[in-house]
Amino acid sequence: GGPKQEDHPVSVEPEFTTLSCDRTDFLILVCDGISEGNFPNREVVQLAAEELKSKEPAQAAASVCRRALDRGSMDNLSCMIVCFDGKTEKTGRVKDLVPGPFTEPAHGGFRKAYAAMAERAGISLEAAVERRYDAARKLDEEASRAHSAKENGDAKTKEENGQSLAKMLWPMRSLEQGEEGTDLALKELRSELQNFGSGPPAKLAEGSNERTAWFKEWLDGTELEGGKDPSTMTREELLSWAEEDPQVLAMAKAQGWLSQRAMRRVRIVDAEKLRPAIEAHEVIQWDDRLLSVCGQVGKVLQDDESDGTSQVKFRGKVSASVWLPLDCLIDEEDDPPRKVQVAPLEVLKAAIEEHPMLTWKDGMENLADQVAIAIQEEKEFQLTEVRFPPPLSLRRFLPNSVLQDLEGPVGDIPIEEIDSTESASDSDDDMMMDLEDAGALRDAYIPSMEKVKAAIQAFENFEWEESLEWCLEQKGEVLMDYPSGLSCLRVADGLVWLPTCALEEINDSPAVAEQAEKGEKEEAAAEGETNDSENSSKRPRTS
Repeated sequence: GGPKQEDHPVSVEPEFTTLSCDRTDFLILVCDGISEGNFPNREVVQLAAEELKSKEPAQAAASVCRRALDRGSMDNLSCMIVCFDGKTEKTGRVKDLVPGPFTEPAHGGFRKAYAAMAERAGISLEAAVERRYDAARKLDEEASRAHSAKENGDAKTKEENGQSLAKMLWPMRSLEQGEEGTDLALKELRSELQNFGSGPPAKLAEGSNERTAWFKEWLDGTELEGGKDPSTMTREELLSWAEEDPQVLAMAKAQGWLSQRAMRRVRIVDAEKLRPAIEAHEVIQWDDRLLSVCGQVGKVLQDDESDGTSQVKFRGKVSASVWLPLDCLIDEEDDPPRKVQVAPLEVLKAAIEEHPMLTWKDGMENLADQVAIAIQEEKEFQLTEVRFPPPLSLRRFLPNSVLQDLEGPVGDIPIEEIDSTESASDSDDDMMMDLEDAGALRDAYIPSMEKVKAAIQAFENFEWEESLEWCLEQKGEVLMDYPSGLSCLRVADGLVWLPTCALEEINDSPAVAEQAEKGEKEEAAAEGETNDSENSSKRPRTS
């Protein structure tokens, strides 16, 4: 950083300053979550000064916290304002709760967190839900008035109601996406209200014991699902969840549960460098199966700086999760994105139905003719990961044949918004999981290096790599055959893709069957070594 204080947001070195204050000055103390979003310190002070003209310090501090939420903060929020005017605050210390959306009534973890926040404010869960219901209903009425104002051309009323929706309902997304974001926010608001059915009887007064009891009965009558609760999850479960959901990843980084460099893509050095590095390491141990990850690209789940290792997860030719020396990882730059247009509906549907790794699903018709960004091409499978901007805000793998490159920069497509809202339900990981759980089409034997290498060298868009040595001369299960001439096999330590012509049928030769049986015995012995209790907990794992 530079010489200014704002260039050093966090520092262990204290700064001592002596100031002379008069009755018009005030001191504001905030945690780092206040400025985590787009809310710089100068604007924090300006807002507090403006609020103090007509409000008590506690109310002004609450306004600062709310503005931080509006600006996208995902961290804890604390603000304290100290005035030097000699006056005593009229209201004293008061706790209040501004309930947020209650969108997951059947989610156990969500309800637990909501109840915990209500308890901190001194109210019950049902009372907090009642407050939220009333606020959401009033907001829905306000939106209806804003819509009427828009139809009647009342710009002032439209602007006021639009800002209220943006701030109270879905601040960042509404402010950034304008009317589209507000419409989507309103749709979610009304979906939330539908969970309450017709709501409490109109004859019950707001805040009455009878009306609060109605919300308790509604909660008790909603069957709870297991849900995902970060406070009860193991670190492995949290890592897996963060890998699947970009919003969870952002939250985990903001809360300090994961490092800022988690989930980065890295390439592993070759065997000549990796093996001696592991053999010289005090914690992890060399295993010949690690040859399969040499030169491969993986995703770093977590770093352990105490011993200089990183846990890396692989998908593709190798499906594994292993601990490796940090200095054996090379940060991998992503492929440059490009602007593309998807083919018309008939062409798109036919290509997806013909591809062995894809399935046509409801909603895919909305992808036809869309302009999007191609992120990464998987040449071996003739697929490309494509990300679509709002209002679709999703990512899909599509056949290369349905994508047409367009001229012009990709900067005019809001990919940042895609990253923060995308669904990973149809991502590459899900396709891999489908393969891992798939039933075998047949058993096959992977022959010697000479035969496999010759088949690969004759194959277009496929090159021989030393990392493939791990799967040679052993039996595997063929999970899928592709029209391109590749086959996906499940071998003892993961998945591998090889030319179909290189595979030998198990029943073709007694000698092949004998070799396969020998491979199974070696595999069992290797598993026995891995389970040895004397080995380090960071012994390379491949599952």
